[in-house]
Amino acid sequence: MKLEQLEFLLKIQETKSIQKTSDYYLISRQAVSKSIKQLEEELQVTLLKRTPNSITLTENGERVCIAATQIISIWKNMRSDLFFDPESSSKVHNVITIFASPRFFTTSFITFVQNLRDSEKKVALNIHSAPSEYLLNDLYFGQETLGLHCIYNLELHDYLSQIKTKNLSYRQISTVELFICVHNTSPLAKKDCVSQKDLEKYTSVSFNLHESIGLSLNTFEQQKAFLKKGNYFGYVSQKEYNNEFSKSYKLIPYEEPIKFHYIAFFLPEHSVVIDYFCDRLQKIL
Repeated sequence: MKLEQLEFLLKIQETKSIQKTSDYYLISRQAVSKSIKQLEEELQVTLLKRTPNSITLTENGERVCIAATQIISIWKNMRSDLFFDPESSSKVHNVITIFASPRFFTTSFITFVQNLRDSEKKVALNIHSAPSEYLLNDLYFGQETLGLHCIYNLELHDYLSQIKTKNLSYRQISTVELFICVHNTSPLAKKDCVSQKDLEKYTSVSFNLHESIGLSLNTFEQQKAFLKKGNYFGYVSQKEYNNEFSKSYKLIPYEEPIKFHYIAFFLPEHSVVIDYFCDRLQKIL
């Protein structure tokens, strides 16, 4: 039995979908189905009840999920204790260096880092902002423990391929939908939904260079300054809007949902860092 099998089952219980589970873990639907089938064979029980229109857990599946929640919780707590215990014989990271793309540096993220530094005195936590094009190289050459990046759905496949090419591991922290953000003085603010044609006369601003983005900036304050001019728009998630923007700005749905992924990548030997940080990060992104 592998922990990932239990995690897949719990995600299926939550989403009631193998496809949504595979999307969350950035693996194929077939890989999830194979993993669950192997778990069923090992336990000699049926865990899923499939119909043409739905998928639910059997009674045994529900029982396994209860046990899985406890097992994963014990495992994560144990790893966290070992990670921050200088007396442990395990490899302990006394210095953690994290490089993150600028978009991560929201007010809530900075508060998260400060609280973590205050609570974990035994570990020196160094966090730096770095352009996305440097993140993979810095990690590959051992200059960081963990890399954090935000990436558009259209670019995800290529970026994950680069991660694998460098023999790095990765984890998806969360996936969010981005909206069009404008200042209330912009003519776009009068719309309830915008199309690509609506945006043709405006210049976009964002943290990430992308074929549809005209200007790349490094802070939310810089973005807001441009949005005030009225002829600019940005791509912003609901949480980013709640944390960084005032009512002087408006979020507008785009005609086709824009998916945005928060990704953590790391050397395999640093995997102990991932559970500790990413589970907490997921709550603020």
